[in-house]
Amino acid sequence: RAVLDGGEPLVNQIVRAWAVDEPARERTYSLSAFRLQDQSGNVFAVALQVVDVTERENARLRLRTLARARERVGRTLDVLATCRELAEVLVPALADTVSVDVIDSVIHGDAPAPSGPVPVTPLRRAAFRTTSAYTPQYPVGTVYDIPGPTPYTQALADLQPRTVPLLDDLPWVASDPARVKAIRELGAHSMLVIPLTVHGSVLGLVSLYRQS
Repeated sequence: RAVLDGGEPLVNQIVRAWAVDEPARERTYSLSAFRLQDQSGNVFAVALQVVDVTERENARLRLRTLARARERVGRTLDVLATCRELAEVLVPALADTVSVDVIDSVIHGDAPAPSGPVPVTPLRRAAFRTTSAYTPQYPVGTVYDIPGPTPYTQALADLQPRTVPLLDDLPWVASDPARVKAIRELGAHSMLVIPLTVHGSVLGLVSLYRQS
């Protein structure tokens, strides 16, 4: 409407949206709009150009986030401080809400578990950051168990990150109804669960949620 009325073109406006054929996958588009007029100056249309730039923008975001992480994360040997720094880098750059949960025994000085299947073990909420007013189910400092099977226990078991669309029907709701209820209250539409490792040993989990 602004292009039609004022004539100033809109160039490379970046927006996020979901394609009809891929409702579970968020895409990034570049929009440009130009007013069209005939030789007499009469305006008769607006041309809209839409380009899928998802991969390009994801690559830029990864580089920016990596640079910030190298600059800000790991400046001390304090595990909890490092977790807080990580959450600060990730929100809002990559997610609207982030939780960092560390195996409780590691906080107390035990060696991290070796890579491979990890039995259900208590986690301690080491950091939490969100752009909303949401109150987390597990505040920082809380120690809790993670029932399974869920994407969280699966990521700990095989050390593979998981992107999970949070649709209306989650198959793991029976395994962890309290957490599913908390996710619904958060209003997240997708999450990324990443195993937190160092030198091949398991430290915990980083969970990223998108709400917008």
